[in-house]
Amino acid sequence: MWSSGGTTWVVGGPEFPSEGFILRSTGSGFTPAVPAVNSRLLCIWGTGPRDIWAAGEKGLLMHFDGSAWSSVPRQTTESLNSIWGSGPRDVWAAGDSGTLLHFDGKSWSAAFTRSDSALYRVFPSGPRELWATGYGHLRHFDGTTWQSVNAGSPATLIAGWASDAAHVWLAGESGTLMRYDGKAWEKIPSGTTVQLNAMWGSGPSDVYAAGDRGTLLHFDGSIWSAQDAGAGAGVVLKDIWGSGPRDIWLVGDRGTLLHFDGSKWLPAEYKTQRTLYAVHGSGPDDVYVTESSGNVLYFNGKKWTAIPTGSTAILGGIWARTPGDTWLAGSDGILLHSQPRAK
Repeated sequence: MWSSGGTTWVVGGPEFPSEGFILRSTGSGFTPAVPAVNSRLLCIWGTGPRDIWAAGEKGLLMHFDGSAWSSVPRQTTESLNSIWGSGPRDVWAAGDSGTLLHFDGKSWSAAFTRSDSALYRVFPSGPRELWATGYGHLRHFDGTTWQSVNAGSPATLIAGWASDAAHVWLAGESGTLMRYDGKAWEKIPSGTTVQLNAMWGSGPSDVYAAGDRGTLLHFDGSIWSAQDAGAGAGVVLKDIWGSGPRDIWLVGDRGTLLHFDGSKWLPAEYKTQRTLYAVHGSGPDDVYVTESSGNVLYFNGKKWTAIPTGSTAILGGIWARTPGDTWLAGSDGILLHSQPRAK
């Protein structure tokens, strides 16, 4: 999902996709926006309402120029799991078999040799410094070249977050937590053996990691400690996002939707038993959550409402840039876009 300038888009599709499509919303619902595509879209990112990228299975890359979506010649047949950029002339996509692609404003090209390890996430730790997490390997970009890095852990690293080049965190299977201080990687005791699926922070002294069995960990700048968010041991926490240290949302299966106000975690008033996959927003009064039914949940600062998408797709990727302008991405190549109602 992604949002910008009063418009929201989503990507998704059935669990076992055969073709895909893009939907767009004008505030009351979603309508098809592009023809079908043959791959599931897994991630979405953009610099603004006229420059948005979506990527997915079989190397699928699509671009929105403000008026129409178009497919881009594929540089790989591997799935692309994550996309991020510093601007319209510097966009990166990471995927299976160690795939790393770069867009320079004109064309996409391969930026790293293939390997047996999948890359799940690419994220920044500085203006020209990137990390890519994955299975068995870690990649680092110093502004010029990508290199393989031994972080000192054989675990699959699923999530990552950084406030700057000296405060980089990775999380993954078996409760693995890794910290980079700008010089070396160090394995940090987490106090758990469950898989950690998502990370988010507001600064070096306020970092969260969420995972299986309702596990939520918090770093205060000195130590990690377990927090009881009220999710329950049977819940898999999927994603975490906040607009600041006193406004944090946590989502997971069994309809888990929790909020932290700076002092305590409380369940949201909206009730569902469906799996909630991703959460993102442009601020405390503009938050979106993707739901397994194909609906999108929207929070306006006061209450949650379900927005029908007209699809039963599994919606995963979400990007909200400015109030009322959000994109969603998911299986079957579906892209959904929402715009605010006309005043």
